[in-house]
Amino acid sequence: MSPEQWAEVEALFARALEHDAGGREDFVRARASGPEVAEVVLELLEARRRPGLFDELTDRQDALEATESTTLPAGTRVGAWEVVGQLGRGGMGEVYLAHRADGEYDQDAALKILGGDVSRPDARSRFLAERQILAGLSHPNIARLLDGGVADDGRPFFVLERVEGRPIDAYCDERGLDVTDRIRLFLPVCEAVQYAHQNLVVHRDIKPANLLVTSGGVPKLLDFGIAKLLDEHALSGHATSTRLGFRALTPDYASPEQFRGLSITPASDVYQLGLLLYQVLVGSLPYPPTTPSGDDMEEAVDARARTRPSAAVRGHGSQAGQEAERRAIARGSTPGRLARRLRGDLDDIILKALRPEPDRRYGSAGQLADDLQRHLEGRPVRARPDSVLYRAGKFARRNALALSAVSVVFLVVTGFAVGMRRQAHETAIERDRAQEVVDLLVGLFRSSDPFVSLGDTVTVREVLERGAVRVREELGDQPEVQATLMEVMGDVYDNLGLLEPAADLFRSSLDVRRSRLRDDDVGLAFTLRRLGMLKTRTGDFEGADALLREALERLRRTARRGTTEYALALNDIGYAWQVQARPDLAEPLLEEALSIYRGLAEPVLAQGVTLVNLGWLRRTDGDADSAEALFRKAIAYRRDLGGPDHPSVATALDALGGVLSDIAEFGGADSALVEALRIQREILPEGHTTIAGLVYERGNLLRRQGRPADAEPLLREALASRIAALGEEHFLVANSRNGLALALQDMGRDGEAEVLLRQAWEGYRARFGAEHVNPAIVELNLARLLLRSGAAEAEERLDHGLPIVLEAFPESRVNLGDLVTLGLLRCQAGRVEEALPELERAVDGLTPEYPSSAPDDYLRALNALGSCLLDGGRLEDARQVINRSLQASAGRPEEDPFRAFAEGLKRRLEA
Repeated sequence: MSPEQWAEVEALFARALEHDAGGREDFVRARASGPEVAEVVLELLEARRRPGLFDELTDRQDALEATESTTLPAGTRVGAWEVVGQLGRGGMGEVYLAHRADGEYDQDAALKILGGDVSRPDARSRFLAERQILAGLSHPNIARLLDGGVADDGRPFFVLERVEGRPIDAYCDERGLDVTDRIRLFLPVCEAVQYAHQNLVVHRDIKPANLLVTSGGVPKLLDFGIAKLLDEHALSGHATSTRLGFRALTPDYASPEQFRGLSITPASDVYQLGLLLYQVLVGSLPYPPTTPSGDDMEEAVDARARTRPSAAVRGHGSQAGQEAERRAIARGSTPGRLARRLRGDLDDIILKALRPEPDRRYGSAGQLADDLQRHLEGRPVRARPDSVLYRAGKFARRNALALSAVSVVFLVVTGFAVGMRRQAHETAIERDRAQEVVDLLVGLFRSSDPFVSLGDTVTVREVLERGAVRVREELGDQPEVQATLMEVMGDVYDNLGLLEPAADLFRSSLDVRRSRLRDDDVGLAFTLRRLGMLKTRTGDFEGADALLREALERLRRTARRGTTEYALALNDIGYAWQVQARPDLAEPLLEEALSIYRGLAEPVLAQGVTLVNLGWLRRTDGDADSAEALFRKAIAYRRDLGGPDHPSVATALDALGGVLSDIAEFGGADSALVEALRIQREILPEGHTTIAGLVYERGNLLRRQGRPADAEPLLREALASRIAALGEEHFLVANSRNGLALALQDMGRDGEAEVLLRQAWEGYRARFGAEHVNPAIVELNLARLLLRSGAAEAEERLDHGLPIVLEAFPESRVNLGDLVTLGLLRCQAGRVEEALPELERAVDGLTPEYPSSAPDDYLRALNALGSCLLDGGRLEDARQVINRSLQASAGRPEEDPFRAFAEGLKRRLEA
């Protein structure tokens, strides 16, 4: 295999690790330059999955053990860095203070030279691929990996952000932090570990020495993932799992599976977080600081899970008592009070993290952090066995003051209530009757909602229609109840895809609230929001905008801020403006909603909705990486709260499929869309607009993969469903016609495609106006089709649609290619002065960063500009452009069409 192919293997291996295991093979085969590269990458991925394969020693490991590493003198260059002095030496190698020496920028850093050898091509490629993953970790509580590579002697090195701080246990003791403050300092550490796990990186060596706290109180995790690299890449010979000295672990902080040489997963980091928390809160580890070995190892490791922190802080005997007193004072307490503070929740939380069995620990670092947060807030923790008495005790402690007040008020009110009982009797009857109506109808309608019952519904529409009649006829004397139930029914109609009856009920509710309730009724803001969102979805942006603006104004004035309902309303209004292509209005509302959700005591599913909406904004801005991260976070969040088959999971999977399709990761995109469709089909009725949208997206994805015949039936199904649900004139119907036309065009069925494109353009134009970007995009699709037959209308369509699209997407290479086409058409018609500015703009936009690897569209633009300059008689300008084209295509074979065309232009010029 050539060096170029190895470089491709390294890069492709690193990218593949970013994907779910199920989609990696499709990703690799789609992106590899050839089968040989693909097979090598797939072999590396398979090898990485098998435990123990990389746990090897180099042929010279014994020699490395027998001799001490030579300290690098000051001034030694390692890569782009110059050694200033040694900072320390440990089991993983030497650590030096280094300074950037290549003039690129000025920076001090920590240089780590690891033991082992990665000079072999396979070990080197694995090491560099893992290094690339670690370099991508960007979190405020993780020390950044700045650089890395292989030194001249074959040893791997890393350059990391230099952190000046104290180990977390020493930092806490020196400042006398109490238990609560220590837990608060520990929470961002859990968040950092959770972030790394979501990026497929496990630390494997979490200990105080690798967790420094800066003078500003910011904890920073060092050496993230380097232990894994040392195990898997720096050691490349034949070790056995029993030789612990060869493994990159710290025995006092190693998990049971590390001692036993088993596969390492995020559960190992959860275990080490438990040990670290134990040490920070108690002042010692839950066992003597000796390395267990032989027959005693398993018993010593398992004993960690039986040593309760509350018992460990009490000393027995004079010497132990003095040590316990010292530790308690460092925590602002006494041994007895400290034991009581740790007893209960904290005992159970820590011991759950320290379970010997990985599957019985917390499922993630995030779950550990959540239980700690629950403990701080006085809420029940998941580590403790549930009981009514336990929950009641928690409630009483959280609400001690309120319960005391209630007791006093109860004594006062009791006497007053006896005297008022007779007068209140009739009012109570009316109140209870209204409540019974509300409870009955809300339960009836909510049980019919497929987003609540998850598909287990019968005769839903009949129930709704009967209920609507009853509400209109029987609750006229209770306007607030009537308006609320109309909105409940409207929501269910909406979720069933029955938009017209939903809109009718929302309008009726709005009428009731405006005419019969007070102007400061907070429900009016929420009703305006509902109707505004519905109008947005049906394409009535103008009507929606007025409703949404009034809803936001009333919401700010009447609603209680900081609540779930308030945040949800902000999210919905932001989403509606996002659909209307108003990111300037949408983004502040979505960010505000997310901030409110994060401040709530309990996690809510709606936070995942806002994460998805923000992801869509990032995708629209062209930031695919941020969008993908937000969508994946939303999926994990929704699965955790709602379960794997909740409809909100499907919505997030749909969004993820879209952004993966944008970056041509078709395997992952298809898997996401297929899973989203499975979930929604189990819940929603056939023909629902949500299902139609997913079917359309999957069909469009197959078309982009070069499978138009497979795409056609899906695109036709989506079109028929949308027409049935939304009517012929809806803009989503135009969207479906455009997608189906492109698939037919790919199969050479231009006549059918042209009819659909003209219908799609008319539909978009009628809804948005001829100067909107949506009809302009369809107009360009039509122009490209017309160019095949040489129709004069093609130039007219390009002339109108292209400026609109380029204003919206100025860097689109596809549209800049259309600009080249338009310039050529003008030049062929003899309108050289019109053509040249367009061709020059296309060349500027398509110029690559490295001209030696010029893509086809850049060479096409250069050749078109050179040809047009020749036609216009501007020979010197033509010569310069033609020479640029020849230089850019010099590495291509002589028969390459772009190089051959440039050679022909040169001969024309010389003639």
